[in-house]
Amino acid sequence: MSPPLLIANQRACAKYFFELVHINLLVHHIEVFTGGCNICRKVVDIVMLGKCAGCKMDIIDIDSQNAKEKMQLYAITAVPSIVVDGRIKVVGLPQFPWFCGDDFYKFLEERYPLTKP
Repeated sequence: MSPPLLIANQRACAKYFFELVHINLLVHHIEVFTGGCNICRKVVDIVMLGKCAGCKMDIIDIDSQNAKEKMQLYAITAVPSIVVDGRIKVVGLPQFPWFCGDDFYKFLEERYPLTKP
């Protein structure tokens, strides 16, 4: 194989890999409402470990100034609470492993829909 062809093949493979990563990269906004307790810290760790690199995660302390408005918006009455994309709300310690994937978020939407007041 001549060097120009080898370089072209390497570029094609790199481009294909880059496209695969971006097609499968789920970009979700995950907000974890915490009160600083041990269970809250455990939930933060669970979500942090299970989310993909493309997901944005915010940890919101319920005592912070910007928390009150979001708590009202999402009807947060207990911590820890996890809100995903403003459509999913999981309250308490999840009884399932957290990981990014289409099937996982479909499961969450079906079982834990966010109902706004």
